[in-house]
Amino acid sequence: MNRICGAGGQDVLAVFRRLSAWLEQQGQPVLRRQVETPALCLGYSEDGGALVGTARKGSLDLVYLGTFFNMGFSGGISPQDDPNATALHLIERYEAAGTAFLNGLWGSFVVALADRQDDMLLLACDPQGNRRLFVSVDAGSIRFATQLVDFAGLMEPQLRLDRSLEDFLLGYEFLPDHRTPVQGVKTLPSGVLLEWRPTAGVTEHRMQPAEVWPEWTSGLDLRDKDEATVVGALRRAFRSALEEQLPSAPDVGVMLGGFDSALIAAALTEMGKRVQTFSFGYEDQSYNQPFAEELASSLGIRHHWVPIGPDVIRRGLESYALVFNQPLCLPHYVIGTARVAEAMRSAGIRHGFTGDGCDGLFFGYPTVYLRAVLVETLSKVAPLVVSIVSPLSKMRVLERRIGHPYRLARNVARVLRRPMPARGHITSCILDEVSLRLLRTGEQPPQVESSEQILERLARGFEHLSAVRLAYLGKGAVGLNKTKLEGSSAWTGVSLSSPFLHPGMARVAKMLPERMLRPTEKTKSEATGKYVLMRMAEEDRILPDHMIYQRKRSPVTSPVDAWYLGPLRELMLAQLEGLPFAYDRAYVADLLRPKVAEELFRRHVGISRFALHAPCLLATYASLTRHAKPPRALETTRG
Repeated sequence: MNRICGAGGQDVLAVFRRLSAWLEQQGQPVLRRQVETPALCLGYSEDGGALVGTARKGSLDLVYLGTFFNMGFSGGISPQDDPNATALHLIERYEAAGTAFLNGLWGSFVVALADRQDDMLLLACDPQGNRRLFVSVDAGSIRFATQLVDFAGLMEPQLRLDRSLEDFLLGYEFLPDHRTPVQGVKTLPSGVLLEWRPTAGVTEHRMQPAEVWPEWTSGLDLRDKDEATVVGALRRAFRSALEEQLPSAPDVGVMLGGFDSALIAAALTEMGKRVQTFSFGYEDQSYNQPFAEELASSLGIRHHWVPIGPDVIRRGLESYALVFNQPLCLPHYVIGTARVAEAMRSAGIRHGFTGDGCDGLFFGYPTVYLRAVLVETLSKVAPLVVSIVSPLSKMRVLERRIGHPYRLARNVARVLRRPMPARGHITSCILDEVSLRLLRTGEQPPQVESSEQILERLARGFEHLSAVRLAYLGKGAVGLNKTKLEGSSAWTGVSLSSPFLHPGMARVAKMLPERMLRPTEKTKSEATGKYVLMRMAEEDRILPDHMIYQRKRSPVTSPVDAWYLGPLRELMLAQLEGLPFAYDRAYVADLLRPKVAEELFRRHVGISRFALHAPCLLATYASLTRHAKPPRALETTRG
């Protein structure tokens, strides 16, 4: 595991000893101390991968976790080649520019710089928000870590839960306003450089983002351009983004799913890299991605099927909080990704690529598109839909017998009651207030803000967006891909990059008119979206047409529901024992009971063939919160 953590203020040496002991108890790698003074401690753990860089120069120490891409090194040298050399270069930038030393840099990184002479600490995350740093600031002290669970060692015995937004978290899988489920701990906002001194406290500096490709994107406007012009601009952006992310090392891996990652694998091969591809491998081959071996054969590369079965998911659930920083309803997806990253590392790969970000930029995610169209259509008859669903919305017997499809129908009625833009923004709810009342027993945690109030607030400023763009923006709010990539790479030491997460690629994609993403007329990509990107691949003949226009298969598609209901059921029930509240055991048992309605949903409705979102979200929430105590007012209700 690769991590950064530290503390400033009084008793920091005792804090670090406590954290080190806690990590040892969890079976984690030894914590190395980069800085150790009476007022500052800065530590890290690393496994020899490509993620952690450390350096010391004079009174300055710097540790970073992640990847930089645009340092301006010459001679074909990449900042990924030698993380320690990159860390020293960052110190030299600080000596030259002070708190502006990270201006203009981009990547996926967390940086901690300490001045032992002045007892000064600087902390920062990348401007794109690809990696998180968790921070707690109190009178005269600071604690920070790249893994949220590390606060069980940094703050114990004071570590307590913050359940004041639990309803929203169990509904929508994330917390707003940089909040976390731990009292006093927040995520450092992306693009902020936090300066801490024992006497002066905290000062925030805003990092200046990178100016990407100004020589050709300045003044670029693609709104009214023809297809050939748009394809040309997209081709240049895609190639430039991928080239900037390349390490000097010849060997790279690609997590191969559908079209997006196949395009990356083919482009990397053209660029002269030795590519190996890796995919989830299930015993039931109907769940495996098609064309993986055909692609490998056509490119002359090696493909690996990484076995994913109940034992892999079991181990991932048992160690979930040590790897991932957020409860999710799709834990098998992020656990499987971490297992693939492990396979890359075992194959000697230190730098991997994924297709993450493509669906969001180019209107993929067929379910998101169809949901946006459905909500827009039903809005015209919203009173009728609400009048039909509302009388049935609070019947426990229906929730017990129907399960996930029933909760979905109830959520549709709730969404239709909202005004725009909230109605089209964040629309997927896992456990609503009705489900939570059935689940939680005893005293309910007071909420500082209702879920509907939060959703309305988060949608402000998006009134100008179409229903479709709103839906894709809302999809990204959860942070599934961020949680997956930061956790999988930190766990394995493999850097994971995607050209579709490059800020320049995002800038060009935002210029594209919707007609270039999902045209209104019939096309070969109408079921999958990403029209203009597929046209680029077709024109370049980088992939055969049947791979470009393959049917979309959700990356989360797997036989995992059968595992949760079968060999993993007892583990799931044991995980739920860690929930920070007393719960109705009959309700929880129903969540993990086979249902005809859910099986029909898997077969005929859900693209992922998955219906156990609720118990999975609860199990991962329990994993993240079991190390903390509930707030004092609620301690007696714990069952």
